[in-house]
Amino acid sequence: MTNASNIGLLGCRACGAANPESETHCNTCEHKLTPVAIESLQRTWAWLITSTLFYIPANTYPLLKNRVFEREEAHTILEGIIKFYQTGDLFVATVILFASLVIPILKLTAIAYIALSIQFEWDIAALPRSTLYKLVEIIGRWSMVDVFVVVLLVALVQFGNVASVVPGIGATYFLLSVIFAMFSANSIDPKLVWMNEDH
Repeated sequence: MTNASNIGLLGCRACGAANPESETHCNTCEHKLTPVAIESLQRTWAWLITSTLFYIPANTYPLLKNRVFEREEAHTILEGIIKFYQTGDLFVATVILFASLVIPILKLTAIAYIALSIQFEWDIAALPRSTLYKLVEIIGRWSMVDVFVVVLLVALVQFGNVASVVPGIGATYFLLSVIFAMFSANSIDPKLVWMNEDH
């Protein structure tokens, strides 16, 4: 398979223009040119594994703690979703379901798939892999929704000594998992996504 690197060209990460490998800056947008970073795959795996390890306690420890008249309850993500559904807050429950379970799992799986396909040079067309990579970038922007929901609930449900809601330790683990997943996605060199194309 002939690609830019095989014929002495280097793609610009900013605008995508092809430049001679001898150039240090893009001839089109003047962005600094960087060679393909194979070691970026190692960073991707390191951040991905770390994110996954933090995601496990994020789902097993309480995400929220609420206190009403001296009675305190702690809920994990799944328990919180069920609780909101039972109280009729379907919108909030659905947002937390997608932001806390569906999107993070899909993102971690997609990053792992991209990394594996690059590392083992799977017989996959680069265009679908690039589309998946862009999708990971898009859904990554929604990864913080659940954290904002927690902050919103903490801000709204404060009634002095009557009732209050505070983030649980699970919220901290979840935030760390989100941050490390973002690092993992950003560590993938886009040039690697287009390498080893056999279609």
